[in-house]
Amino acid sequence: MKQLLVLVAGVLVILGAWWLVGLFGKSATGPAQLVLPADLNDKPALIRSANQLWNAHPGYYDSAACIGLLARLAESLDDQQWRAVTSPVFFAWENLRTMTEVRGSLSSLNQKLLRRFASNGTTYDLNGLVRASNAKSFDAAAINAALDAIVAVPLPPSGLEGTRLLDLVVASLWAGDVPRAKGYLSSVRWESAPGADATSFLDRLKSMIDVTLAAANGKLDGLAMVRCWQEQGASPAGRSVLRPILEGLALQVMETSDPLGAGIKPTDLFAASAAEPGAEHFWNRIATRFVGSCAQGSEMKNANMAGLLARYSEKFKKPDYGVPFWMKAGTLVLTHFPGDPLRAVKLFERALAASLTDAQRIEAIRNIVPACLKAQEFLKARSVVEAGLARVTDAAIKKELEALLADVRKRTTADEARVELQKKSIDRDLRRGRLQNMKDVLVEARKSGRPPEQLQALERAIRDLEKDVTE
Repeated sequence: MKQLLVLVAGVLVILGAWWLVGLFGKSATGPAQLVLPADLNDKPALIRSANQLWNAHPGYYDSAACIGLLARLAESLDDQQWRAVTSPVFFAWENLRTMTEVRGSLSSLNQKLLRRFASNGTTYDLNGLVRASNAKSFDAAAINAALDAIVAVPLPPSGLEGTRLLDLVVASLWAGDVPRAKGYLSSVRWESAPGADATSFLDRLKSMIDVTLAAANGKLDGLAMVRCWQEQGASPAGRSVLRPILEGLALQVMETSDPLGAGIKPTDLFAASAAEPGAEHFWNRIATRFVGSCAQGSEMKNANMAGLLARYSEKFKKPDYGVPFWMKAGTLVLTHFPGDPLRAVKLFERALAASLTDAQRIEAIRNIVPACLKAQEFLKARSVVEAGLARVTDAAIKKELEALLADVRKRTTADEARVELQKKSIDRDLRRGRLQNMKDVLVEARKSGRPPEQLQALERAIRDLEKDVTE
C-alpha cells in the first residue's frame, strides 16, 4: 500500500510539472517546448509524456516536435500501451491536420497513425475519422482505407458485440452518416457459420439503421422506433450504445418540432407507438433526457414536453406524472440561470397545475414564491399562495401557506411603500428640473432684451414653481 501511494504521488508530481511547463513554458517569442523523457525507450515515461498533447492546439508547440512525438509513440508502443495514449494523440492529430504547412509530413505519418486509431483507438477516434473523411479532407482516401480494413476482418461466430466493426458502425451513426453505417453492415463476412444470437443481433442492428435512415429522410416511424428500441434491450451493447441512438431520434423531434406548425410531432410518434411493449419505458426515457432542454426558456420545447406528458399520463394512468419533470426543470433554471427567476416560475406553475396532492402543491408553491419575490412580482406571489390556500385541506400545509401569505403581504406592503417613495422622488426631481429650466429661460430672456411684461410673466411662473418644489 505504501509503495502504491508513493507511485501515485510521483505520477501527480510529474503531471504537475508538465502542467506548469504548459502554463509557463510558452515564451512570448516562440512555441512551448515538449518535455520528452531522457530515455526515449522508457515506455512508461513516453506514455506519460503523451499527456502534453492535450495542449497541442495549432501554434502552441512546434509542429515538427509534435509530429516527432506522435511518430515515436506510434512506433514504440504495443496495442495495450497505445490505448493509454490514443485520446491525446488523436487530439493533437486533429489539430495538426488544420495546419496546411505540415500536411506533407502528416501524410507520411498517417500510414502509421491511421492504422493505430482504427485498430486500437476509442470509438471517439473512429467518429473523428468518419467526420474527417466526410469533410473530403486531403487524407480522406487514406482514412477510408484504414476504416475499410476494419470491415475486411471476418466476424467471429459469436457475432458483432465487442468487435471493432460494431464500434465503427456506432461511430458512423454518431457522426450522422447512416448510409456509411449501413454499407459497413452489408459487407459483413464471417469466420465460420454464426450462431443464432449473432445473426439476431445483426438483424436487429440492421432494422435500427433502417429506422434511423428513414428518420434522416424525414420519415420517422414511431412504432418501428420503439419496437427497435425494445429489441435492443436483449444485449448489453444494445442497451448501452444503440438504445441512446434511437432515443436521440425522438429527442431531435422534441427539440425542433413546432407544435403549431407542419411536420411530425412528438405526440404523433407517441400515438403511433403507445400500445407497443416497452413504450412506457421508452417515453419515460425521452421525458427524463429532455428535462434539461425545458430549462432553456423555449416555449416551443416546453409545449412539446407538455403534450408528451399529458398523453403519457392519460395512456399509462399516471395523472400527476409531469410534476417531477417540471419541478426538476424549474430547479435547473434556478441553478444555471439565477438571473431569470420568472423562467423558473413558469415551469413550477406547470408542476403546480399538474399536482394532485397537497404535498405536491406546497412543494411547487415553496419554489414559486421566492422566485416571484426575487423578480418583485409580489401580486403574482400573493395570488399563487391564495389559490393554494383555497385548494389544500391538510391542516399543517394550510398553516404553512397562511404564514407564507402573511410574509408575502408584509413584503408587498413594504414594496408598495418603496414604490410610493420612489414616485415622489421622481416627481420632485421633475419639478426641480422644470424650475431650473424656467430659470435658464429667464436668464436668456434678460440677455436678449425681452419686454418687461414677458420677464414679469416668467418671474411669476418661477415663484409658483418654487412654491411647488418646497411643498
